[in-house]
Amino acid sequence: MLVKRLMAASVASALAYVGSGAMPFQITALMRRDGLGASAAGMFGFFEILSFALVMMIASRLLGARWLRSAGLAGALGCLCANLILATVGGDHYAIWTEAAFLGASQALLGRAYVCTAAASDNPDRMFLLASALSTLIIVSLIATIPFFGTWFGDAGVFLAYCAFIVVLSPCLFMLPRSAGEAAHLEDFVEERRQLRFPVFGLMAIALGMSLAVGMAWSFSHHFAELIRMSEVKIALIDNIGLLSGVAALVAASLAAGRLNTIAVLAVAVVGAGGGAALICLAQTPSVYAIAVVINWIFASTACCWIPAASAELDRTGQAATLCSSAERIGYAFGAPFGGFILDHASHQFLAAAAFLCCVTALPFSLPRIARDVRASAPGRSASTAGAG
Repeated sequence: MLVKRLMAASVASALAYVGSGAMPFQITALMRRDGLGASAAGMFGFFEILSFALVMMIASRLLGARWLRSAGLAGALGCLCANLILATVGGDHYAIWTEAAFLGASQALLGRAYVCTAAASDNPDRMFLLASALSTLIIVSLIATIPFFGTWFGDAGVFLAYCAFIVVLSPCLFMLPRSAGEAAHLEDFVEERRQLRFPVFGLMAIALGMSLAVGMAWSFSHHFAELIRMSEVKIALIDNIGLLSGVAALVAASLAAGRLNTIAVLAVAVVGAGGGAALICLAQTPSVYAIAVVINWIFASTACCWIPAASAELDRTGQAATLCSSAERIGYAFGAPFGGFILDHASHQFLAAAAFLCCVTALPFSLPRIARDVRASAPGRSASTAGAG
């Protein structure tokens, strides 16, 4: 059962978040085929990610921890339809933005299924880490097929590659649970929601700041690399090394899950992500840039998993984890516009400082209360797990 749930969560995560990984290909295809300008094409990504975040948040409030399998399958169907429309119809920028919002909303249903499934597991830390590692490998596999689909289908290839992976992987979504908990658990959550409000919002603030910082730096990472005269081949190689380093970090952390202090790991991961983002902006040599990318991938990947895992310590229904994931998506959506604004009006050094401060500002205000509530919830969580067994 655990392996099935892990596979289902990994596939749901991959299909939900592949849009972010394939976004450069999507934007390039839209610019070439439909003649969109850079700003209009960039708004495609903005609407996709923002729609993802908002729908995920709304679905969490309306559906609670129910209808995970049904919503996940509906999300996969929506992603399939949206990509088919983008591949075959296109349109002006208003139509494409609408299609992007529909795609993001469909991805949100898949993302919610992944988050709630992982949060409801007996060891959410390990489930989040392993599912994220596996989903990253799936996303890399999909991106690797895009050039072949592009050769066969032209600019529509990136969207049809997404469709092909949905068709192949969607059967795994039938292994998703119908809900993240029984009705009694949901009632308990409603009663405790006022007590958990500050810690959950604290985790949301951490997720928002961390993702905003990473988005500001990572969106312009290739620009910084080109300024120090790195070739595209070297940039791609370093990106792949960074990605594999992130996957290795997730697997290593999953092996130690349950023996690590949740709050300490969260603090280190967020500070490390901020340091990596700042170092990307400040890199003056290829070696420093490579180190910065690896640091960013290792700590940002860990933080993105550990934040919802920490929220799962407070709420096993997955609603808190869903809110944190929504905040992370919102931060990423605004990262590129904010980063571009800073670069246009200030310097790389200012962007580095802004990225680091965005990452760490919420930590001293949020972590003490989060740590206290996590410790307070530990006995009840252990009893619940024992009772379930």
